[in-house]
Amino acid sequence: MHSTNNLFIVAIDFWAPSRKALEMALRFAAQFDGRILAIHVIQNGAHYPDDILVDEDTLEEDLQRALEHLLEPFRDRGILIESEVVEGKVSRQLTEAMHQHDADALFVGMREGRILEDIFIGAHTLQLVKAAEVPLIVVEHLPHDTKIDRLLIPFDPKFGIEGTLRFLKELGQPLGEHIQLLTAISPGEDDKTALAAASAAVEALNALGIDDVEIVYVADEQIYAAIMDQLRDSVGTYDLVLLEHHDHASRGELTLGSLVEDVVTKGRMPVLCAPRIHKR
Repeated sequence: MHSTNNLFIVAIDFWAPSRKALEMALRFAAQFDGRILAIHVIQNGAHYPDDILVDEDTLEEDLQRALEHLLEPFRDRGILIESEVVEGKVSRQLTEAMHQHDADALFVGMREGRILEDIFIGAHTLQLVKAAEVPLIVVEHLPHDTKIDRLLIPFDPKFGIEGTLRFLKELGQPLGEHIQLLTAISPGEDDKTALAAASAAVEALNALGIDDVEIVYVADEQIYAAIMDQLRDSVGTYDLVLLEHHDHASRGELTLGSLVEDVVTKGRMPVLCAPRIHKR
């Protein structure tokens, strides 16, 4: 990725939540001198809002016209916005587009505690999260401020945040002015070990130009519950939650299974799921 030409892909299905994802992507593009690629993936039997008129014989052309109409009001912001209508498996098409265009992040919408219907029902978004191939930003509620300044990073010292750090580094300039590093300490864990890991994470964030980093330790026999309580108590306080995907299950892990889904569906804040860097 290049900081002077950051690309953010937005999955559009024409329902209101995907427009929130578009708005969030536009905020990133404005903050990082980037551009937008809006993609609609055609699905058999997909349902569209009443104002989207399509005919089976001219489906692709109708959807491309509808996509351009949706994007038109956003084009006066001085941000380059391009569009594509493609057909195929949703998760595959979006992942391939991310790799093909060397994009920075994929934005998807969500509503009513569930991943957006139609092209994002169930398996599609879960496949994107579990594949952990691309940075995925899921948006339900937009932050109050247009600039992304306040970040919440749940941090498991056993696994680190290398993938998250890579995402932040490749943006080319600091994302956020304040970070709360929510550090998990399992029962019986050596506090010094967790402190050293958290301190190393803070130094890495400082090196990216983010100086205001606050460490908050979560010591609880039910780390999952403590993290969810913190997220619920922080609604409206943070602009973005940054989680990292891991492929090793453990009680203290922050990003596998139900926690990722619950943070996305119950946290009520935009969530970034960053791919983990696999160490050889």
